[in-house]
Amino acid sequence: MKDKLTQKFLAFKLSLEKEEGQDFSEYGLLIAFIAIVVLVGIWLFGNALRDWFNALATWVGTNWGPP
Repeated sequence: MKDKLTQKFLAFKLSLEKEEGQDFSEYGLLIAFIAIVVLVGIWLFGNALRDWFNALATWVGTNWGPP
């Protein structure tokens, strides 16, 4: 009786320690969240960023471009 109880306890303890699948799903959710944040940021600030980089490129080309 004691051996069966010990075996069940050890099996339960091992089942609590197994978390490999949980890691993959957490990383997947984290990557999906980051991708959504990046896409929303591009959607909200895309035109302003494009204009800023174009102005920066023009300034660099004018001030430090070839003679």
